Amino acid sequence: MNSKNIYHILPAIICLVAVTFSLAVRAQAQTETVLYNFSGAADGNGPSPGLVADSAGNLYGATESGGQTTGNCSNNQGCGVIFELSPNGNGSWTETVLYTFTGGTDGAFPSTLLMDTAGNLYGTALSGGAVTNKDCSPYGCGVVFELSPSSSGWTETVLYPFHFTDGERPTSLIRNAAGNFYGTTVLGGSLNAGTVFRLSPGSTGWVHSLLYNFPGGTGGEQPSGLVFGPAGSLYGTVAYGGVGDDVNCGNQGCGFVFKLASGSGGGWHETALYTFTGGTDGGVPNGLILDAAGRIYGTTMYGGTPPCGGKIGCGVVFRLISGVSGWRESVINTFTGTNGKNPAANLAQDASGNLYGTTTAGGSNNSNCISGCGLVFKLAPTSGGWWKPSTLHEFDSTDGAFPQSTPLLDGAGNLYGTTLYGGASNFGTVFEIQP
Repeated sequence: MNSKNIYHILPAIICLVAVTFSLAVRAQAQTETVLYNFSGAADGNGPSPGLVADSAGNLYGATESGGQTTGNCSNNQGCGVIFELSPNGNGSWTETVLYTFTGGTDGAFPSTLLMDTAGNLYGTALSGGAVTNKDCSPYGCGVVFELSPSSSGWTETVLYPFHFTDGERPTSLIRNAAGNFYGTTVLGGSLNAGTVFRLSPGSTGWVHSLLYNFPGGTGGEQPSGLVFGPAGSLYGTVAYGGVGDDVNCGNQGCGFVFKLASGSGGGWHETALYTFTGGTDGGVPNGLILDAAGRIYGTTMYGGTPPCGGKIGCGVVFRLISGVSGWRESVINTFTGTNGKNPAANLAQDASGNLYGTTTAGGSNNSNCISGCGLVFKLAPTSGGWWKPSTLHEFDSTDGAFPQSTPLLDGAGNLYGTTLYGGASNFGTVFEIQP
């Protein structure tokens, strides 16, 4: 597998043959509702992973394409939009496009958003920005942007355009109390294996700091988004690297979990906390979450047992716990096909410690998707130390397909998310699951 093409292989997963064995049980009394069907036109095409919400219950998100059908985006499918979904009080929702990307200096193909207390939205776009930069010619290396509301509409401001040497294809952002943004780029940097960066507010604009260049090979490449750890440290994963001669992950290594911490001299130092083998422990990890006790949870796209349509597994949910001898991994759920297949997003955790996630494929209903249309799952901790899995909803394409979003939970226990495909026009959906 070409390590540079992980973001281009996901749609092909749907076409694989699903395994017909499940460890999960179906949860009772779960109601799924499609809040919005994208048409693929001005309203957007293929919602990006993840949603954010304001105090009034409005939802905000991005689409990977759609919007303006002319300009710098291939196949005239549009460069993506930022949208708002507002409840009407009668069960219906209204979509409003807040901003349409042109693929120029403003960016193209936006990803997951952040919202601050003033209602400003922040995010990244995978392309666009410094369009004259030869290293990312002709479309640019991506940007970090802000959308600010006013009485006359929403205004986009590019906070930083990337230039390949400092990164290409930025992913999701996190922000600390001081107002600094941290993130990763999938590619770019000194060895084109990805970077970790910080954006700090300054008197004349935002100041970019390159915190770490991934070296590629066994040193890791294609980092995911970050989470904050103790004492200002950063935790994340790389999709490839670690074990350099592992046959389960195309001889590129199956990825690892890393920690970045600033040293006394001001530099940042990387430590690999756990390296995946591609076997029962998983392979090709996605993003992470940390609980209050410092335990790390995440998913892997592949690995586990039994094999899933070939020599590799369907993915796992894992936990890492720090001990006197280092970090120890335990697999708390293995996907086998009908209980889910190939998760590609972060988990969410509620106040009771339950974990929620999505898988891009799998499920017992394969009539509309050869390998299953994907599902939403829950893992509940038990007093015996094991985790009880349940399937909250299986998609059948009419209500969505290929969910790759991190679930958004509200105070009432409702869960919101997006599907990349499916729905009335097969351009993706926004959905709600009520307990």
